[in-house]
Amino acid sequence: MKRFCGSRQVLTKIKSVKEISKKGKFVPERFPVRYRRFLQQTQPQTPTYTENKKELSVWTHGFDQTALIAFKELDRTDDCFFDFYVLPDALAASNAEDASKAVAVGKYDVWFSLSEWGPCALYITLNPETVDANTIQRIIKSTCKEHQILFQNQPQS
Repeated sequence: MKRFCGSRQVLTKIKSVKEISKKGKFVPERFPVRYRRFLQQTQPQTPTYTENKKELSVWTHGFDQTALIAFKELDRTDDCFFDFYVLPDALAASNAEDASKAVAVGKYDVWFSLSEWGPCALYITLNPETVDANTIQRIIKSTCKEHQILFQNQPQS
């Protein structure tokens, strides 16, 4: 993802999916709420957008894996999905909310969906009108080979 994103606009969507019981005395905050607060304290210039306590959108230039690493290393109370959207250069988003709304209507070049339920996999959806599939296939193939990762659904030669 990092190789493809470069310094392009990227919207990271974090969605909490764990059902939290409200019967106990202590109801833990969801990861998106805690991570947003962390960003506000440490990087207030980082644009974020949230519609509810279960979702957070973070708008950056280039791929930023900080949220994913923080979740994997620190969180034991929540289950989250991470989606990374590479936005078109021509998109005139001025904040995370605009970028999130553009993604909701399919205005992105590439969508990287990280699935860790069952076998860990990275699903890639691309806009064939704006992204050359062969280019992204080459990037993926070389990265998988370099890191000894199984590359499924390779193009037929």
